[in-house]
Amino acid sequence: MAVAPSENAETTLLARKRGLARLKLRWPRWRHKLDVAAQRDVFFGELCEEYDRACEAADHWARAAEVWATERESEYRDLASELETLIEFRLTF
Repeated sequence: MAVAPSENAETTLLARKRGLARLKLRWPRWRHKLDVAAQRDVFFGELCEEYDRACEAADHWARAAEVWATERESEYRDLASELETLIEFRLTF
């Protein structure tokens, strides 16, 4: 994923670490596999980053008061679920 101009490498790295931490909480039995994949696979790191961003967005919309907030939250939860499926496939590859 291309880094937006307002972001820097540190922000991206933090998002990847948060995403990895979220996944370890989601799948505790795969903690070691997740760590290995994050160290060896650049694309996997990007998936962790995207997973964190999807979860953050879903959490944001869960707290929002706008009329469309529930719909947006659902969209981001669906995206996070799709990323989980892709990550799970990547781990079993």
